[in-house]
Amino acid sequence: MANARLLQYRTTTSPAPLQAGSPDKPAANTIDINVSSPIGQKVYCNKIDIAVPVSEPEDGGAYFTENPQVLTDNEKWHAASVQIKSGQELGLGGNTNYHHVVFRPGIPQFELIDKPLTISINGKLTTTTGSPLTCLFTETSGPSADKCTPKDTLELTLPTAEPIFYLHSFLAGDPNKPTAPKTNFNAGDDIYFTWESNGTYFELYDGDGTVLCAGDKTFCTVRKDKYQILKDTTFTLQASITSGTRQPATGFQPIYQYANLTITLNNPTLSDLTVGSPRTGNKLTTIGSSGLTVIGDLGVDGDLAVKGKASLASLFEEPIKIDPEITGDVANGWGATKYFDVEQDGLIYIQTLGEDGCHGQFALINRRGEYRTEDYILLQGVYNSFTIPLRKGERWQIVGVDSYLGAIHWIPLS
Repeated sequence: MANARLLQYRTTTSPAPLQAGSPDKPAANTIDINVSSPIGQKVYCNKIDIAVPVSEPEDGGAYFTENPQVLTDNEKWHAASVQIKSGQELGLGGNTNYHHVVFRPGIPQFELIDKPLTISINGKLTTTTGSPLTCLFTETSGPSADKCTPKDTLELTLPTAEPIFYLHSFLAGDPNKPTAPKTNFNAGDDIYFTWESNGTYFELYDGDGTVLCAGDKTFCTVRKDKYQILKDTTFTLQASITSGTRQPATGFQPIYQYANLTITLNNPTLSDLTVGSPRTGNKLTTIGSSGLTVIGDLGVDGDLAVKGKASLASLFEEPIKIDPEITGDVANGWGATKYFDVEQDGLIYIQTLGEDGCHGQFALINRRGEYRTEDYILLQGVYNSFTIPLRKGERWQIVGVDSYLGAIHWIPLS
């Protein structure tokens, strides 16, 4: 037992157990190894050798299809050497190749393992026989810094299982920056979608159920020359495992996995917009100098309050000057115009001339010929103007007219 290991090793994996796929469809895995000193003991360590298989072992065990990432969370330790070595070079015999990583402390003072050290191995696993994965750990440790010697190699054997059907990491981004996730775009932008899955056939749907991409690739680009995204949209990705890379045959019911991703737009185009509900209020607020632009008709059911300037020119047609015949004793202020029937909503504009006093009375008349005295408007004053709104179907007349009644204009609403 002279070469017995002094450190303790505790292992966790994600997923658990490890999933080893086929050579053409390996599965991603993470192995975390927590290295610590036994409670109440001081252990010094100046090197940890790690070797993991990257070619098929002769016993048919699991292996990594490419060099995995081997990292540590302890800033006091670093990878001093990363090499590919054969089993013979490591004294193991056989022709299996290993990804060999040597970790060392940055300075001698860091050799004391007084806090746990976590080493993480990330990579894609495969196996042809369903056998476990064997990782090799060799510590160079001792009770003091000057008594560190290589200890017996730990053969860490981890079981593997056939991968479950998975679909995850469904992301969007700019085609020119595909590794930077992004969910906020401008209308009409190209959007690059990517995902991780061991499925064999994929379909990408927009919010209306239209298929945008289909095939066996784990990425696709929605280009603006074929499909423009004009409003916030939730995309649905459907993954399945089928025969080869084709769609399922008629009558065959594969297992599906789904993922959703919502894309928002800075400048959406909305077909309809309703503002207001019992719970959310009834205000529409625009922020910025551009304000709210409406192209087409704007219907307002209720009050419209405007703070600031409002251009209403488009609401009115060109003014029409009215020169009504005035009958009666104009010189003594008893003249009157004929009746006028209002055929569309609008405004009547009346101006008085240069002498004080009342120069006429604007009156509304009902269909029985009766004056609505409560609606009389006295046209009085020097060079005053009066603007009176009228509705379609009303009848009006000016009575009590003298010679100081000026111009009259009719301004119909568009």
